[in-house]
Amino acid sequence: MTEFISLITVCWNSEKTIARTIESVLKQCFTNYEYIIIDGASTDRTVDIIKQYEPLFKGKLKYASEPDKGIYDAFNKGIRQATGKYVWLVNSDDYIENDALQLIYNFSQNYKDGEEPIISGIMNVRGEKNKILYQVQSSPEKVKAAYRNNTMGTIHPATIVPKRIYDEIGLYDINYKIIGDIDWFKRAYKANMPIAFLKEVITNFNTGGVSTASDNKKSIKDRKYLISKFYPNFFQRNYQFLKWLAMFYLVKYIKK
Repeated sequence: MTEFISLITVCWNSEKTIARTIESVLKQCFTNYEYIIIDGASTDRTVDIIKQYEPLFKGKLKYASEPDKGIYDAFNKGIRQATGKYVWLVNSDDYIENDALQLIYNFSQNYKDGEEPIISGIMNVRGEKNKILYQVQSSPEKVKAAYRNNTMGTIHPATIVPKRIYDEIGLYDINYKIIGDIDWFKRAYKANMPIAFLKEVITNFNTGGVSTASDNKKSIKDRKYLISKFYPNFFQRNYQFLKWLAMFYLVKYIKK
């Protein structure tokens, strides 16, 4: 029987946070899922921790540990293995709410087979001592604006994607280091893939991960590549890049 949802966690040297992520899946009352962990050949205790939890899942958890070509390569490895109707990428320093899978399942029942939308939920952003700093959610208006401004239209850690949509528009572009999710979102939006908004908190994002601690060189290189893919016109490319660059340094200045 095909599982309702495939949860995928990619990790590398995540011994400080991986247990909490795994436990958040283990606590789910809804059990029609499979859990796939893709480890990038960690050199710390990450794999040992995964092995400790594996028996508790009674066959629902499978993992692999091998070198990869970056986070988007690891995402793709997990998605290729996934057999669920939906796929949820759960980061190794985040954790999902105890009722998250039940909420997603209940919400999905509003849609017919073959018409399942991308589901965008609400995310808590947490800081030191696990304090909630603020909540993030998307909307049709934000999605439209994000496509126009080359940003992420849905909150990636709180986005659940039907496997059929990955099959139709493709997986993540592994040439990116940190904004491959924006590239994927733009392809999905351009292809008119349906997006539905679940007005419930389903996950918790901790600051300090790849996307919040990335360096300037990676950001600029990724952005140039993104713009070159979606804007073939020379003048459009330069306009989009300069617009982004101005905002990039403005945000850095404000944060100081």
